[in-house]
Amino acid sequence: MKFNAFVAVFNQNYWTLIVWTLIFITFTTINSTQAKQHFSKRPEGTYTVLKDQTLVLPCEVRDLEGSCLWLHKSQGIGVINGSYEYNRNPDNGDCSLRIVKVDYKEDNGKWECQVLSINKIEKTLTSAANVVVLVAPSSPVINNLENNRLDVNADRQTQVECISERGNPSARLEWYINGDNVTQNSRTTVDSAASGTPKVTSVLNYNFRRSLRNSTITCLSIHETVSQNMSAPINVKYIPQVSVQQKKYTVNEGSSLQVRCDVDANPPTNVKWRSLGDQNLPFRDDHRTNSLIIERVTKRMNTAVFGCSAQNEFGTSTEENIVLDVLFEPTLVRATEGQVTAELNNTVDLFCEYEGNPKPKIYWYQINPLTDQVKNRPINGENANNLVIHNATYNDEGHYYCEAINYNDITHKEMVARSGRITVDITGRPEIVRRSNPTYGYRSTDTDIEQVFCSDPAPSEVVWLFGSLTFPVNLDNQRPADNGQDPKNPRFKVRKLAPMERIEWGKNTCYRSVFTVMNTDVNDEREYTLRVTNSRGTSESVIQLKVTSPVSAAIMITIGLIVLIMLLALTLVTLLVIKRRKLAKEKTDDESKAEARAPIKSDTDRPEKEPEKAKGGENHELVYANLEFGKSDNKQKTPPKVADKPKAQQRQYKAQTTNSPAAAAAANSGTEYAQITFANKADL
Repeated sequence: MKFNAFVAVFNQNYWTLIVWTLIFITFTTINSTQAKQHFSKRPEGTYTVLKDQTLVLPCEVRDLEGSCLWLHKSQGIGVINGSYEYNRNPDNGDCSLRIVKVDYKEDNGKWECQVLSINKIEKTLTSAANVVVLVAPSSPVINNLENNRLDVNADRQTQVECISERGNPSARLEWYINGDNVTQNSRTTVDSAASGTPKVTSVLNYNFRRSLRNSTITCLSIHETVSQNMSAPINVKYIPQVSVQQKKYTVNEGSSLQVRCDVDANPPTNVKWRSLGDQNLPFRDDHRTNSLIIERVTKRMNTAVFGCSAQNEFGTSTEENIVLDVLFEPTLVRATEGQVTAELNNTVDLFCEYEGNPKPKIYWYQINPLTDQVKNRPINGENANNLVIHNATYNDEGHYYCEAINYNDITHKEMVARSGRITVDITGRPEIVRRSNPTYGYRSTDTDIEQVFCSDPAPSEVVWLFGSLTFPVNLDNQRPADNGQDPKNPRFKVRKLAPMERIEWGKNTCYRSVFTVMNTDVNDEREYTLRVTNSRGTSESVIQLKVTSPVSAAIMITIGLIVLIMLLALTLVTLLVIKRRKLAKEKTDDESKAEARAPIKSDTDRPEKEPEKAKGGENHELVYANLEFGKSDNKQKTPPKVADKPKAQQRQYKAQTTNSPAAAAAANSGTEYAQITFANKADL
């Protein structure tokens, strides 16, 4: 029994013992863990501080058992009053370091807080932080300056250097030209100097264009403490570049000309003008205005080319050229002169050449020596300088001249020049130049058959022929005064050969020959031949005579009267139509005016009841008035005052109100009834 009771008590206490043992072990483990020293606040990261300021680096240890030690750049730092202050064995575990008057050389860099262990099992606690002592850099300096100005050559890669020193951390350098950031064209290097502060060098590699002359280049230093910059003007040097306002100058002959050549150069310089063709052309070079001056432009200067250029220490500019367009009237250069004699049916070649600007158009003219009329001779082909007459005839004889015309775009006038006269003389066998074929004659009248011919040399024989009959023409008045009639054939008469008068022509080469058929009859209808002979040959010409009956005078008078009557009738009808249209228009206008004056009759125009005559001895008259009311402008107008007029005692008027436009129009025009009382009838 006792044993069983013991076993039961043991079993119960066994489990209780196990629970308490576990609780003890857990508590012991927790206590031993909590008792191990560790950081509650440690130095880490980066601490930035200005020079000569005080910096506190935190280092707090919980359950501190060992001692604290601070290291700078792996060297132990003891407690130094006024410089480094901390507690190596603090009761509260605060080992924070207080650095007084931070200095870049002494204090910049890595700082480490260590907590030593008290046994071999635990490791030494350590935690490090980086201290950056801010030191403002010196102002940036741009090298390569001369007289505080950056001299560079245009269109060449140029290196410009900017340096920033004694800054911690190192400054960031940026480049600007006229406010535009060009840092992407630079390369920056950082070197540690003997003093320990970095030296920052930035080199800008840039192609300076001539347009950047007098621009500003800036080197900007950016630092946590301060931003500084240095600027300098840019003096871009380049070879001259010249320009003129226009390439072509159009001027009149005899005028003056001044052309300015603009030059862009650094260093500055003047331009020089020269003639690229004729070196003897008169001009002068005005260095004060860089201008070409020509006192008097001549036609010799047309198409002349002048060039301007400039030179400085960097080189010579590209030459800029101008060309002159001198306008002048046509001038005869050379032409056919005097007299040209050609055989009949041969070729005549006349020539004239003109110069002018614009290039003149050339026209040829012929003066007919018989009529003195001027005839334009068209030119076939592009070469108007030559007038070529193929198969020349006596009609081509005469005086010729060529005329040149051009147009001045400045004065807006035509300029004309004319050559001297060229005489063309045709020689050869005779030739008929004018005839009327057929020739018409009337019965019972004399008919002249006429032909004109030219012959040079003069004709030796002139004969009219028909059938077997021959009628020689008197050439030198050797025949007797028979008036040209043939005794054997008295109905036919040959007139004496009549030379054609030729104006300003030294000899007679053309003649008129007339053959007359007297008392013409239908039997005279036939061909009549004129034959002319000279020392060069013979020519013949045939004319057909046609005979008709003349119209009698009575018939001509009758036809004239009929035409006159028809004209009078046509004139009368025209006047009647015009008058009828005028009357119809006047009638239409009168009807329109009557309709405009007529009142618009409507039920709304009359009152429902005419006013009654007043009782008593008063005089009443009923007055009807056709009134037209215009549109009201809603303004009260004062009626004009009328002296000694009776006043209306009663006025009745009624109008219906309507929204209809037609009714509204009718309401503005209608008859109004009014009853007016007068003292006596004399007032009426």
